[in-house]
Amino acid sequence: MNKTRIEWVKNKDGTQGYTSNPIRGKCPVGCWYCYAEKMRKRFKWPEEIIHFPEEIISLLKLKKPSTIFIGSMIDIWDKRIPANYQNWVVDTIASLQYDGHNILLLSKNPDAYHDFPYIENLWCGFTSDNGDNLDDINDALLYMKNKTFISFEPLLREIILEIPSPIDWLIIGSLNINGKPVSPDKGGTKKEWVLPLIKQADKYNIPVFIKNELYQLYPDLPVRKELNV
Repeated sequence: MNKTRIEWVKNKDGTQGYTSNPIRGKCPVGCWYCYAEKMRKRFKWPEEIIHFPEEIISLLKLKKPSTIFIGSMIDIWDKRIPANYQNWVVDTIASLQYDGHNILLLSKNPDAYHDFPYIENLWCGFTSDNGDNLDDINDALLYMKNKTFISFEPLLREIILEIPSPIDWLIIGSLNINGKPVSPDKGGTKKEWVLPLIKQADKYNIPVFIKNELYQLYPDLPVRKELNV
């Protein structure tokens, strides 16, 4: 467990929250733009999927109410992750709620949270970079028991946001390579993709968090830094 520089993972007092990776290995999703594989090699984590009980012990020892993003280096809820590992993490999350922590999860798998019980202060996030999985996410939202958010990070094309069931938060980020935003003329996120998405979110009264790299590309974007956790 580590203090994180991910800007949308913040404690209620405004300080940075934590990331935790109790399941480690090569992420089976393998998004071409993701930093996770480079970091896995840097930390010399194995390719095979394994669990780290020591990470759970660290989480349970954290008593100050904090915001914790679990699974920042791997999509724990992908269908190729062993179900017993996933259940182990869910049981841990259920225990953490009694210490007042906010728990953030993120997955590209629309079925990721289908059997999740209601857990106080649990935020179940979906990732969509091009909108192809939005219909499946919309279907999933109909049965969600917990708070939900969608992360359009990186935003790779214009997306029409039609949400039949309310979500609680929306994050927009740019395409980054080696930690730097890619300019739109080289395939990066375009301003004309971002503005309609903000407008659509406002239509549904969804708080929006725009990541800093988009302001590096487009300084005149509306300032939207709503943290809903």
